Amino acid sequence: MLYMHRLPWQTTGYAAEIQYYTIPKCRELLEELLRQYNFYTFEQDPDWTNKQRNEYAQQASTAFQTFRTLFRDRVEFISQKAAETHLSWSYENDGKDELLEKMVKWCEDFFEDFEKEDGAGYTRCEGTTMSELRSQIDPLTAPNHFADESSLWPLVQEVCVGIPSSRIFQYITLVDLPGRYKWRSDDEVQD
Repeated sequence: MLYMHRLPWQTTGYAAEIQYYTIPKCRELLEELLRQYNFYTFEQDPDWTNKQRNEYAQQASTAFQTFRTLFRDRVEFISQKAAETHLSWSYENDGKDELLEKMVKWCEDFFEDFEKEDGAGYTRCEGTTMSELRSQIDPLTAPNHFADESSLWPLVQEVCVGIPSSRIFQYITLVDLPGRYKWRSDDEVQD
C-alpha cells in the first residue's frame, strides 16, 4: 500500500486506487501456485526433511486457499471437497495445463468490465472520511472478507491511498508492505 498526498483524479478528502495484476502476471502466479499445490499433494518425497515438509505443506495450503478465494463461485471450487476432487482429477489426468488455462480465463472474465491501465484492471474509490473509504476498499483487499464469496484480493498488485489533509504526505510517500495493518480513525490521520 502506498500512502500519498493526493491521487491525480481525486476530488474528495480520501481516495484509493486498487491496481490488479495483468493477465500475464495472473498466469504466472496461478502457474506457480498450481505447481506448489501439486508438488506437495501428489509428489511427496520420503527424503524431505521436516523443515522441507512443513514449508511445502504451507505453500500447498496457501495455494489451495488462494484458489478457493478466487474461484469459489465456480462449480469446480464451490466447496473444499469439490476443489480437492477437481485438483486431483486434473493432476491424475494430465490436465494441469488445461486447468491453468481455465483459471486464467476466469481471471480475464473478472477483469472484463474493469477500467484498464497498462493492461491491468483497477478500481477507484473515494470517501469524505477514512472510514467511508475503508468500507469500500476492505472488501476488495482484505483476505477472507466474505468467506462465502469469491474475492480478487490475491490479485491485488498495489493500493494507492490519497490523504490530502496530511501535510506529511505533501513531502513523502509511505510504503506499507504486506502484513498486519491497522487503519487509523479520521482524527488520527489528521496532522
